[in-house]
Amino acid sequence: MAVAMRLTRLTLGIASGALLSGRGVSALLTLGVLVERLWFRHGVSWTAAGLAVTLALVFGLALGCSQDPGSSSGANPAGSGPTDFPNPLMSVLTKLVTKDIPAETYLAVKYSLLSNALANLDFKKAGHTSISELSNKQDYVQSKGNQPGFFAKPFADNNVDVKQADGDGGRYDYLKDGETWLDYAAVNLGGGVFHNGFGQEETMALEMPELANAAAQGGHFTRGQGCKDNDKPRPLECSPAPLYVGPVHRTMKVASGINEPNGKWKSMPIDALLTYMTPLPRNVELNVLAVALASLEGTTGQEAEQPTIDDMFNTLAAGFKLAKDNKVTTLNTGPIGTGIFKNSTKVVYVMQKLAAMQVGINLRYYGLSKADQSTWDPIVDHIVADYKGGSHTVKRLLELAHDSLK
Repeated sequence: MAVAMRLTRLTLGIASGALLSGRGVSALLTLGVLVERLWFRHGVSWTAAGLAVTLALVFGLALGCSQDPGSSSGANPAGSGPTDFPNPLMSVLTKLVTKDIPAETYLAVKYSLLSNALANLDFKKAGHTSISELSNKQDYVQSKGNQPGFFAKPFADNNVDVKQADGDGGRYDYLKDGETWLDYAAVNLGGGVFHNGFGQEETMALEMPELANAAAQGGHFTRGQGCKDNDKPRPLECSPAPLYVGPVHRTMKVASGINEPNGKWKSMPIDALLTYMTPLPRNVELNVLAVALASLEGTTGQEAEQPTIDDMFNTLAAGFKLAKDNKVTTLNTGPIGTGIFKNSTKVVYVMQKLAAMQVGINLRYYGLSKADQSTWDPIVDHIVADYKGGSHTVKRLLELAHDSLK
């Protein structure tokens, strides 16, 4: 108890001192996280440590953000528009340490990752994140008995470039500022970032505090109403509703080994956890395109069935159109929906290229081998060649895709 009291006073002292000395919110958060680690090394519980640090950070942010031009003021409802940074994220951090971690101790790992990423954020550049949606979502409404209207129109067949990108072992490398990256999204933005999820989308949110804040705001969905199970949206069950989130800043790299084998992170001690997260020397500014494919988890033989093909093309075309509306000429992408959603990597590549041709957007494709691309590009060429020799509608193109991929 004596140690806890001393550390509490030290934590609050750092919060006050950082503000009084004019060191700013970023310095405050960095020092707060250092104290968080000190708590853990003294054997104080995750809950007590996290609560003390969170209270200090809330106190500091309440005062500091009002002096910071990068902050947002006032609450905003979920939907298109600003994301009220950092209030939703701070509310989630408080809930994690007061309610969630006592019930599920492994969530302390998520708390530590989120607070470290937040600590490394340059607040002078932060707080300008907004979320936008398609202005013509009705064009992509689908169901098992209703195809989107553009399926009856000719395939656009734009000339596009799909480049293979090596990246970080097939993962995104985020090397340049200002680019847009595809989020392999769940139906609810952020997926299980504050719970037990640790896929591609959750990793993005853990590395990008403003994206985590948008997820914490709630009410942002990447597919429309009609999904019977938001964790497993089935083909043609609900319509695409992609989201464009930005700008956000990547402040930390979370090593892929943290979740290998699956679930490893849940039992990770704090000292080991620190070896899997690396604060970046500078924040990288980027934009996020959140798209959710249909899930085939628990099904068999559905990878290239017509409903899967139709849903995937429509969903990708909607997302790519939203990116193009935001002046994106080259989208960074990868094998979306091929993890727990169990889609075929071949089908996903072919449909992404066809959707890119429909919209007119270039792709930089991560997690794609040169051998696979050299095998799959001829499939696309064959589908398009057959399309040109017959009925000129998107519907016919997708029937040919089904025939070529089944």
